[in-house]
Amino acid sequence: MKTHSKTVLQQLSDYPALSKTFKHCLEFDYEGLQLDFAVKGSLVTGEVDALSDIDLYINVPDASLLGHVQNTFVDYIEGFTQVLTWFRAEHINMPNLLVFYLVVDGEMIKLDVEIICLQQQPQALPEKFLALKEHTNIFESQEKETPQSADFEFIHRKFCAWQWFIYCKIARGELFQAARSIDFSRENALLVIIRKHFDLEPFDGHRRIEQLLPSDTLTQLFKTYPNSLTKEAMLDSLTQLSNMFEYYWGQFIQSTPVVHDAQLLEIINEQISNHFAKHLR
Repeated sequence: MKTHSKTVLQQLSDYPALSKTFKHCLEFDYEGLQLDFAVKGSLVTGEVDALSDIDLYINVPDASLLGHVQNTFVDYIEGFTQVLTWFRAEHINMPNLLVFYLVVDGEMIKLDVEIICLQQQPQALPEKFLALKEHTNIFESQEKETPQSADFEFIHRKFCAWQWFIYCKIARGELFQAARSIDFSRENALLVIIRKHFDLEPFDGHRRIEQLLPSDTLTQLFKTYPNSLTKEAMLDSLTQLSNMFEYYWGQFIQSTPVVHDAQLLEIINEQISNHFAKHLR
């Protein structure tokens, strides 16, 4: 696996602070214990840039030592450079993931280190990762994460229902929540269909869409963002959201027939128009 370490370091060669941090992490030791290392994310996909995180696994062969190793690693990083802050990722139910924000030679670095024991607490790993230790297969032996499958009929029903839900927030004047709900609908329905249309990973949401989607699609997508927190601007965005979904859904079902209620979006939009005409105009 030494060649994998060299591959990663080669990717980091143009980013001295990232390279220095990565090397330091690989030198971590806990009382001579056999620790295994692996990386995921941009270090594996080849998408590294100056703002990339370092996403690292450290495997500990004895689960009873996890807390000790994690605390020692925190001390190890604090002795290496300025730690602005760090925390366990308990907000996403991952207490073994330590998240650090560092300043290394004047550069800001985000370091994510998941310290685990796969021998006694196996877990699914990403499809793409690189094991960095020689003479071990503990990472390769784990199950891989199952890619999320898309139930497009369900996505269609949810999007249609969310249109009314969002409209109610706008009509009540709950504009901050409405804006958040438009973001949610865009990411979890509209962008799924758009990304599918362009043969992209459907569930990557907004990730790198500036580089991946055509300029005319981005121009239309921009209109799903309200230009102000007013009812009028929010309704314009909601209408654009519906128009884009209707267009790309129509494109999608031409190649992938899906059993769905073809009138549902029209009926819900009609209800929105009727309520608006009676109560808000």
